[in-house]
Amino acid sequence: MWRAAVAAEGASCKRRVALRKDPEKLLEIRSKNEEYIFSSAVSNDGCIVAVAKLNSVVVYSLDGLTNVKAPDVRVLDTLPIRASALVFCSHSLVVASDAFTLRVICVYDRSTSEAHCFTSGDDAGEVIRLHAGHDAPKVVVLTTRNDIYVADLKSKSLHRLCLDIGSVFMDVQFMNDTTLFVLCADHQRTVLEYSLSDNSLSGKAISKEALSMASDEFVVDMEAHPDGTILVGSKGTLRIIDTHQTVIFLYLCLMSSGNLNPKFCFRIETLKLENDFILCRLNFFCILRIPMKNTGSHYQ
Repeated sequence: MWRAAVAAEGASCKRRVALRKDPEKLLEIRSKNEEYIFSSAVSNDGCIVAVAKLNSVVVYSLDGLTNVKAPDVRVLDTLPIRASALVFCSHSLVVASDAFTLRVICVYDRSTSEAHCFTSGDDAGEVIRLHAGHDAPKVVVLTTRNDIYVADLKSKSLHRLCLDIGSVFMDVQFMNDTTLFVLCADHQRTVLEYSLSDNSLSGKAISKEALSMASDEFVVDMEAHPDGTILVGSKGTLRIIDTHQTVIFLYLCLMSSGNLNPKFCFRIETLKLENDFILCRLNFFCILRIPMKNTGSHYQ
C-alpha cells in the first residue's frame, strides 16, 4: 500500500510536472505460506480493504494507516469464502464465489442479518468480471458463459441481459446508473452501449476503426466513468470517450528516461477523487491526472 505522490502546482515550459512529494510505501500485506491473492477491493471511503485468498476473504481496517510513524492494518473479519472476485458497492462488500453466487455482506456492521445471496437458476458459469455502479446500489457481472447479469442490491433482484450479438465480451461496466458499456473482442463493434432503462442496445457501437487503432492493435482494458470512459490499447495508447458530447479521443504515452515509451500499458483504473487514474505497467504503476475539460477539439 502506497501513499500517492503530490505534484507541484503548474508545469514547466516543456509541460513537465515535478513532484512536490514522492510516493511513500506504507506497508505490505503478505499472505501466509505464499498463498495466492485472487482479488482485492477498497471501500469508497478508503477505510476498508478486502483481500480474497485461496479459501478465505480477509477484511482489513485501514484506520491504522494514519499513524505516520508505524502505519498498520487491523483484521476486522475472516470470511470462509472461496472468492473469485470482490467489489464494494455502497456500504456492502459483494463477493463472487461458487460458480455463480454473489454474497452481499455488510462489513461495517456484522451484527446485522446474514449475507444476502444472488444465484442463477441456469448454468451461468463462473464470474470473471464484477463491477459496481457509480451511485446506484447495483453490480454488473460477466461470466465465463459470455452472459451479463445485473444485480440490484436494494430490490434484491437479478436479471440477465439479452445481448445475442455473436461477440465475445471482454468486460462490462456502468458508464452511469442507467447505461452500461460493453467491451467486445470485435473489430466492428468494440464498445457497445446498453440502456438499462430500455433493456436494449442503443445502437451506438464504436468500432476499432473509429478508435483510430493500428491493424495489429486492440483494446486490452476499459474504465467506464460518467465523465469519460478510458480505453487502453495494446500498444500503450489511451483513448477517452466523451460521453457528454461527441466522441473525442486522447492519445497518451508514458515517459521513460525522457523518451516516449508506449509499451506494456495493460491496466487502468479511475481513482475515486477528482479525475486521477492509475496506469499500470509490468514493473511499476503511476498516477496521472487529466482534467476532463473539453475545449471542443481535444482534452486539456
